[in-house]
Amino acid sequence: MGGLQDLFAGKNGRTGSTHKQKSSASSAQSVINIGNREIPLTIRRHPRSRSISLRIDTAKRGISVTMPHWVAKREALAFIASRTEWIEQRLAALGPNKVLANHDIVSFCGNDYQISWSKEYLRTPDLRGDMLLVGGEEALIAGRIERWLKAKARSIFTEDLAEYCERAGESKIPRIGLSNARRRWGSCSQSGWVRVQWRLIMAPANVRRAVIAHEVAHLRHMDHSQRFYDWMDTIYEGDRTAADAWLKAHGNSLYGVQFSAS
Repeated sequence: MGGLQDLFAGKNGRTGSTHKQKSSASSAQSVINIGNREIPLTIRRHPRSRSISLRIDTAKRGISVTMPHWVAKREALAFIASRTEWIEQRLAALGPNKVLANHDIVSFCGNDYQISWSKEYLRTPDLRGDMLLVGGEEALIAGRIERWLKAKARSIFTEDLAEYCERAGESKIPRIGLSNARRRWGSCSQSGWVRVQWRLIMAPANVRRAVIAHEVAHLRHMDHSQRFYDWMDTIYEGDRTAADAWLKAHGNSLYGVQFSAS
C-alpha cells in the first residue's frame, strides 16, 4: 500500500486539505484505493462530531467517515489506512454487488420469496405462495420490484401510522414520506411529516412497526427521555429492544439488496 497521496483520489485530485469549522454538516464523495481496487468514500463533517468514526456503506459497497470540522482530511485518511484489513474483510463479507434477477430471493414483510419471471406474467409483481411473479422485459425485473415494494411500503406504512396515532390519541395524522436515508430508519418533524426508510418493508412486521411507533411517540415527546420510551412502550405492542437488536444485526442486509447497477 502506498502513502496517503496514493490511498486517496478525490474528484479534483487534491488531498490533505483542511477545513475551517462550520456550523452545519457537510459531506464530500470520492473514491479510495484499498487492496488494488477503488472503493466509494464519503467524508462527512458534522458539528456535533468529537472524533473520527468509520462505517461500511452497504448500499454503495464503500466506506463512510464522519469527523469534526476541525480535523484535517489527512488525519481521516490515516485513520482509514490503519483499518484497511478490517475494511477489506467487511466488504468481502457483503458478497458480490448483484442486481436482483430471476430466481433470486427478495424479502417482503420479513418473509422470503423467490422471483419468478415469465413473459406470460403481468408486469406488476404478484405474490403467489412463496413466489413473486413478475412479467414484462426480463432486464427490468429489479426496477419493477423496487416500484412494487415502494408502493406496498407507502400503503402499509400509512396504515401503521394511522393505527399508532389512534392509540396515542393524536387527532391529526402526519403525512407519510418514504425515505432513502442510510443513517436513520425514521424521522418525525414538527412540520407534520413522518418519514420512514422504505426498505423497512422488507423487514419483519414487528421491526417496521417499532420504527413507526417510535416516530409517533415523538409527536408527544421530541426527545429520547425516559418519558419518551415509556410512552412508546404504551402504544407499541411488541418488544422494542428486540426490534432494535434485529436492525443492528440485519439492517445492513436491507441496504445490500440492489435494484440497479448504479
